[in-house]
Amino acid sequence: MKISTTEYELDAYDHKILIEMRRNGRIAIADLAEKIGLSTTPCWRRVRRLQESGVIERYTAVIDPAVFNQNLDVFIEVSLDLHQAKAFEEVVQERDEIVECYAITGGHDYILHIMVASISAYDEFLREEFIHFPGVQQVKSHLALNPVKKALV
Repeated sequence: MKISTTEYELDAYDHKILIEMRRNGRIAIADLAEKIGLSTTPCWRRVRRLQESGVIERYTAVIDPAVFNQNLDVFIEVSLDLHQAKAFEEVVQERDEIVECYAITGGHDYILHIMVASISAYDEFLREEFIHFPGVQQVKSHLALNPVKKALV
């Protein structure tokens, strides 16, 4: 049963726990407790509360994209017929190449992060599939040269 985060406020220890767990979600409770300056049992209780409240949503593994032959990051700005936004968002959910999608403000309606094997794979995805997604009117692509900072939030 999830507890609402409005039932309590996150304090400095909670923030320290979250920062350390963002760096290493598999850290042992004893090591975590030592890093943040608590004893093991109170640290464990706090982590459990953060999980039960939904502050910690899930645990996941960060996998080298090369394992899946995803060597190219592309960011796409999309202008859409907004009457078809729901259908567009449903199609986006089904595509493994699309690793992130955000509705945005400004000159475009969405920005997507695409991961594919190569420029030719992206070209094929764009020409054969993406431009046929519901409502797509205009696409502007940006190829990533080098990740300066990558982080999971």
